[in-house]
Amino acid sequence: MNQAIEIVQIEKTALEKLLYRVAKQASADALAERAEQEEMLNIAQLCERTGLTRHTFAALRDKHRLKCTGGKYSMAEVRNAINA
Repeated sequence: MNQAIEIVQIEKTALEKLLYRVAKQASADALAERAEQEEMLNIAQLCERTGLTRHTFAALRDKHRLKCTGGKYSMAEVRNAINA
């Protein structure tokens, strides 16, 4: 199995821009994949579904240190915190 190796020359600034775009896209893809795997809801949606008030959600969030991603919280994490 013969594979050719190519050497490519690229300016430093062009390489930095390329790496930035690739890292940014990888980050966006990871966040999108996480959102698909678990339901991410904002506070109003969570309160509506769980019956919590904003005040009780804030206390629950602080007590269990729930992670906020783009203003949204994982429904699975909130359920686990409620049941804890």
